[in-house]
Amino acid sequence: MMNAFRRGQFRYLVATDVAARGIDIDNISHVINYDIPMEKESYVHRTGRTGRAGNAGKAITFVTPNEGKFLAEIEGYIGFQIPKMNAPSQEAVDRGTETFNKKINVQTKLKKDKNELLNQEILKLYFNGGKKKKLRAVDFVGTIAKIEGISVEDIGIISIQDNVTYVDILNGKGPRVLEVMKDTKIKGKLLKVYKANK
Repeated sequence: MMNAFRRGQFRYLVATDVAARGIDIDNISHVINYDIPMEKESYVHRTGRTGRAGNAGKAITFVTPNEGKFLAEIEGYIGFQIPKMNAPSQEAVDRGTETFNKKINVQTKLKKDKNELLNQEILKLYFNGGKKKKLRAVDFVGTIAKIEGISVEDIGIISIQDNVTYVDILNGKGPRVLEVMKDTKIKGKLLKVYKANK
């Protein structure tokens, strides 16, 4: 659900406090607390979902007359008073409902998930040689970076084990590296190379 919200498949997300921490979603314009948080730290985590990276945002919290002490605790914790407003009139709600209904039916343009794109562009290669053949990361980098059209920036994590090595090739260059390395020696050794099972 969080990935779908991030991509813009829907405009509104109703969630519990599980969505208050560690959620990295850009351009959230409003956070509405239907219930005032009982813990002052939760208020900061909830409202911190909006107005990120220099963007503007609004946090609205519904508070009943009996919940004044919780509001006072939050204000003391954050160091400033939260502006208070009365609930809107029925006429104002009716006007807003019309605008809301127009907006809710507008189809949004879906965003591409950064992590999905990144994962699609990485190919993990398996080589049948490692520490026991005295192979080092610099040997793989030096050899692979000599392939035409490949640079050091196209080489990701290199994991060298006793008898095998895994190399991440980035930026969609994996198929090219795989093809060339089938006939290219590393430190004088011709290794078998395959697409690794992730």
